[in-house]
This record gives sequence, structure tokens and C-alpha cells, in this order.
Amino acid sequence: MALPATAVALAAFVLLVVEVAAMVTGLVSGSGRLLLVGFDDMGELLRSSLGGPIPPDGAIAQLTEHSALFVGCLFGIAMILVVAAGVLGTWGWRTWGPTRPGHATRGQIRRELSVRACRTRAERLRPSMTPAERRAAEPGEIGIPLPQGPTGPLWAPLENPTGTLAPTQTGKSRRWLTPLCIEAPGALLCSTTKPDLLMLTALTRSRRRMPGPILVFDVTDTVAWPAGLRWSPLHGCEDPARAWRRARTLVEAAAVTVETGDGRGAGNDRVFRQRAVGVVGAYLLAAAITGADLSRLSDWASDRTARGPVAALRAHDHLASYAADLEAEMNMVPQTADAVWLSVRRALAPFADRRIRELCSSPSQSYDVERFIAAGGSLYLIAGQNDDLAAAPILTTIVAEWIEAARSMSTRYPQERLDPPATAVLDELPSATPVPDLPTSLADSAGRGVLIHWAAQSKAQLDITYGADKATTLLDNSTLMGIWGGLKDHTTLQWLSTILGEHERMRLQEPAGGLWSGARGATRSHERVHTYQPADVRTLERGEVLLVFRHLQAVLARSVDALDRPDGAQLSRDVETIRSRQIPIDVEGYPASGTHRPAPEATPSPYPDARPAHRR
Repeated sequence: MALPATAVALAAFVLLVVEVAAMVTGLVSGSGRLLLVGFDDMGELLRSSLGGPIPPDGAIAQLTEHSALFVGCLFGIAMILVVAAGVLGTWGWRTWGPTRPGHATRGQIRRELSVRACRTRAERLRPSMTPAERRAAEPGEIGIPLPQGPTGPLWAPLENPTGTLAPTQTGKSRRWLTPLCIEAPGALLCSTTKPDLLMLTALTRSRRRMPGPILVFDVTDTVAWPAGLRWSPLHGCEDPARAWRRARTLVEAAAVTVETGDGRGAGNDRVFRQRAVGVVGAYLLAAAITGADLSRLSDWASDRTARGPVAALRAHDHLASYAADLEAEMNMVPQTADAVWLSVRRALAPFADRRIRELCSSPSQSYDVERFIAAGGSLYLIAGQNDDLAAAPILTTIVAEWIEAARSMSTRYPQERLDPPATAVLDELPSATPVPDLPTSLADSAGRGVLIHWAAQSKAQLDITYGADKATTLLDNSTLMGIWGGLKDHTTLQWLSTILGEHERMRLQEPAGGLWSGARGATRSHERVHTYQPADVRTLERGEVLLVFRHLQAVLARSVDALDRPDGAQLSRDVETIRSRQIPIDVEGYPASGTHRPAPEATPSPYPDARPAHRR
């Protein structure tokens, strides 16, 4: 059946081309009538080929007189129709064509991962927008950018925390994380191990309408950004509750060096870490109320017999209980005290590094995180692979407090959701910024308008850092996952093969004995098979990404390099500008023109520019 159908279609196409070319020839040549080639004309053409005359008033005679024009029209019309058929065919395939077996259909993708879906969800997720503003909004104002899918560019609504598992050198920073940073509609925090994300996205964000300050905390000292983050670990620690929260983050983040050592000794260490939190909290509290600097804090950590913190706390009646608890820890049996102070020294060790101390400011100069988020600021944290373990407690504390501040701010908004949402992009999460509460708080943060997008090299890396149960929670709470090729861990690949689902396929079984065996002919049956075998996941082509989104079946997408985007040339120029150190940003982090700087306030406010009018 296929061959006759193809022949009929080809004949119809040829007839259409001839008829259109004949009509165009008649119009251009000024013929007195419309030239249509019918069966009679074909008969005349056949008789003329056998030596018969061509009637002078027929269509064939007219076309013969203008043969060059007719041939030109013939080829021109054919090319136009071929191109039009290709365009319409591509559009039709993208609109109605089937996807691979076991994958989400095009209709499902359009309903869940499209700009149209984002505009629909924006009624709840961006309540400050009017219907007209939602209809006219750029996709990045109402959605999360994703790679190219079967229906074109994919976008997820602004309620989906994402995660990606990508081995090193897969290009996830340029292909996955860069669009997330560029399109973040509100405040942005980006932690990374290389300056690539800063170079590719910071100046683009400075060109946004009403950009906030763009600040950098660079442990590597490789980027000469004019505006550095002013942050102090002692800021606000006069409040015991804040001091203990910060102490817990410092202690847990520093313990990544133990957890990543195959877990050896991690069990006992976890017990002593709980007690170390109390010691570090007391140190932070004592340093804050006495005005001690970070060098003194580091000295206290290295000498567990130092009585200065105890005396400082005891001098205040309402802090006497903290002094007693700290003194009790100091007086424990040496083996126990040494184990506790091992965690204490690990948490406060970064402050023994002169580079870290120079990056930290005095408590009075520390930035106001809520003001920063409300102004739509962008914060970049950079620590190289060799700096990760040393700087992890610092970076993790900054990230944890940024996320907590954004969550707290959401309660003051209508519907208790930040609008526009704040975005945290955490590259190399397990080694750079292993926020302790992230697995359990991820989903709740998204519900408050705080979107967190993390990246790791493997599931095993998450298991080691957070433990298997919390790592599973992190994966479950990430409503959209991106899986890249190159993963090699058998357990991870088998897990991915399972969650990517199955589909039904037809199985054709031939008789073993051949035609003369007397066996019955081939039999057909149906069987269920994995859509992706473990080896299929490992061998995904470079740039291909498997998307796992909520209830949908797998979506195979293709990522685009940052420099291949429509604005890739501008991004390339931005990189060169930053490398040249001629960066058009002032010392406060605003564009050097100063046209977007907010007006100074008469009195400091913890909740400036973006606060809803009815709650000001």
C-alpha cells in the first residue's frame, strides 16, 4: 500500500506544480486568458511529439512561446512548495507527531512544560501581575527555563525546585545553570566552584529593568568584581537563637569532610557534633557581645581551656546559663572534650585563614539580607575545588541564612509567597554548600516563592553527604530532575532505569526450524520493557538531558550552550569585559550609570522596595 500511495502523492505534486507554473506564466506574459493545462492539452502535447501540429490558441502553444519563463516558474514553484511543505510538516510533527515510546506525549508536554502552562499558573504564582501583564510577560518572568524538548523550548511554572545529576565536564553550568541565573525573575543567589556562571550572567542581570545590587564573595580571588559582599559571621549573634542557628550550620557544613570519607567514623562524630553546636554558639555569642574579632574567635577554638568566653557570658546575668553549659563542656573528661573540640575547630577553622578573614567584614558593616532580597539583588559565591572543604562552612552559612531570610519574608506577602520569587542556584551542592536542612525544606521553600535549583555529580555523592534517607528526600522533593549522560554508578543507573518507567512493545518470534520445519509461522505478542536500560542512560549524547517531571513520563530534551543562545554574542562580550577588569559596576554593586539605584531611606527598613503597598 505504501508504494501506490507514494506514487499518487508524487503525481499530485507534479500536477500542482505544472498548473501553478502555467498560471504564473500566463499572468507574467500578459496572456489574454488563464493558462490551465488539462487532459486535452496533454493530448495535444503527445500528438505534437509524434509530429502533429500544436493548435495556435491552446495553452501548450502559449507555454511553448514562453518556454524559458515557464521552466523558471516550474522550478521556482517547486522549490517554494517543497520549502512550504517542510515548514508545515515540521510544525505539524511538533504539534501532533508521536514521541518515542515510553515518553510524554506532545500534548502532555504542552500542558505541563510550556509558556502557556506558565501563564496559566502565574495567576497564582505571580499574584502581583495583572492579567494583561501576565499575557505580555517574557517567559522568564513567569517560568523556569529548560532545554529544548519535542515541542520546542520548555518552561516549567515558578513552583518547581529542580535538581540535576551531571558528571563533571558535561557542560551543565553553561547549558543548564546559566539560563536559570539569567532568567531568575527576582533576587538570585548563585554558588559555584568556577567563575563561569558569574562571567556569563552577572552583567546580563545588571541590564534588567530595575536591577538590584550584584555582589560577589570570591574565595578564589580570580574575579576583580568591584562590589564584594560584606558579611560577618558575628552579625546578629547577640541574639542567642541566631547564634545557635549559625553555629549549627557551621558545624554541619564543616562535617562534610567526615561524611565524604566513606562515612568512616561519621557515626561517633555526629554525636559529638550536637555538643559542638552548643560550644560554637557560645563562642559566637561571646564574641558578638564583647566585640571580639575573628582572630580571637579562632584562638578560642584552638584552645579549649580558654576562659575568655565563659567570663564574657557570665558578665551578663541573662547569659549565665550559657556560660555554665560552656564551662561544663570544657570540664568533660579529656577524651570527650577532645572529640567535641575536634568539631569546634573544624567549624571555625576557616577564620584562621587570612583570606577568609579579609573577605569577612565587621558586624556593623554586614549586609542586610532581607533588604538585599527585597531589592532583587544578585549574590555570587565562588570557591574553587581546592577551597571547597575550607570555605564550605562559610558559604553554607551564607546560603542557609539567605534561604531562611527569603522564607521568612514570604509571610509578609499576600498568599505568603514571595513575588517575584527568589532563586537559589547551588552548583556542586554536596561539596560546596551542603545546607543541612535543604532536603526537608526544599518543597516548603518552593511553596513560599523561594526556588532552589541544585546540581550534583551523582546520587552517590548525595548519599554520602546527606545520608541515604535524606538524599532520597531531596530527590523526591525536587519536582523536576535533569539527568545527563556519563553516569557510571550501577546502583544509580539501575534506579534511573526504574523511575524512567516502562512501555509496551510488540515482540515478533520466528520458528526456530525455518520454513521447512513444519512449525507454525511467526507469532506476535506484547511485552513490557524499560524505556531506558542502564546503559542507555549512561550513553546519552553530549547535550542530551532526560527530564523527570512530576507525574509525566520521560522527556528527552537537548540543551543549548550559553554562547549558542540568541544572546550568545552579548554573553561572550560580557565575559571579555569582566576579564578586562573594566566592569561597569560601582562599589555598591549597581550599574555604574547609577540610574537604577534606589533612593536612600530616612531610616533603615528591614523590608524596603518590594514590600506590598497594603502592608507598608
